[in-house]
Amino acid sequence: MGEAALDMITAWHYDYKLDNPLNREFVKEFNAMHGRNPDFFSIGGYDGMHVIYEALKKTGGNTDGEALIARRQGDEVDSPRGPMSIDPETRDVVQTIYIRRVQKVGDEYVNVPFDRIEKRKRPRPGNAEEIEDARLARRRALRRVRLRDAVVPALGRPFR
Repeated sequence: MGEAALDMITAWHYDYKLDNPLNREFVKEFNAMHGRNPDFFSIGGYDGMHVIYEALKKTGGNTDGEALIARRQGDEVDSPRGPMSIDPETRDVVQTIYIRRVQKVGDEYVNVPFDRIEKRKRPRPGNAEEIEDARLARRRALRRVRLRDAVVPALGRPFR
C-alpha cells in the first residue's frame, strides 16, 4: 500500500520484525532457505511442527491423536511469535496479539509493533463473557494508542 498506509494501526499475532532471539534466528534461517521473510503461514507451520515434535517426545513416540493432544494441552511453548499455548478446553491457540503501526523504515513501509495484548485466544461463538472480554481488550489497546498519539508528540520523542 506504500505511503497510503503510513500510520495505519493493525493487530496481528506475528510479524517477522518482532525483536526476540528465537524470531531473529527463525527469520535468518527462513530467508536463507526461501529468499524471503516469513509470514503468518510460515509461523503457523513452524509452531505446528514444534508442538507435534514436543508432543512426540512426551508420548515416547506414541502417535495416537488423543495421546498427542492430551500431552500438549495447556503447555506453554516458546515460539518466534512469543509464548503460546493450547487451551485445554477449546484447543485454541493462546498467544500474544501485537498492536502495530505502519512506519517508514529506510525505504520500506513496515508494521512496527508498539504494544501487545498477552495470552489471547479466539472467543467462542455464543460465549458472551469471552466476547465481552475480547472487546474490552481491544478497547484498552485502542485507548493506549490514542493516549500515545496525544502525549508522545508533546514530549518530542518516540514512545518506548
